[in-house]
Amino acid sequence: MRKYDFYADPGHGWMKVKREELKELGVENKITGYSYERGEFVYLEEDGDASIFIDALERKSGENFEENKHLRRHISDKNSKIRGYSPYRNYSSEEESLMKELKDKMIFKGREEVRKWI
Repeated sequence: MRKYDFYADPGHGWMKVKREELKELGVENKITGYSYERGEFVYLEEDGDASIFIDALERKSGENFEENKHLRRHISDKNSKIRGYSPYRNYSSEEESLMKELKDKMIFKGREEVRKWI
């Protein structure tokens, strides 16, 4: 079992995991909007979502999750920037496909716009 980063500010804490790990463990539909996401990472809120992930991880690995062994703690006395990330949302495969298609079109369109100015 690998180490995970845990971020905390004066009011809350989040465990950083890859979105793909949620899918591999089959818990992506159990995570709430109290967690946040940015890029390929999901920041699981400490009160419930992190426990859902850890329970699934323990079942899969057969190993007990030990905070002192498996967490790297990052503690701040100021509000975390994680609070400004997008709330977690589980996308259907159809939605993910559509977002990828739109992103690809935006990248292509952007290149075309740059070429106009060159």
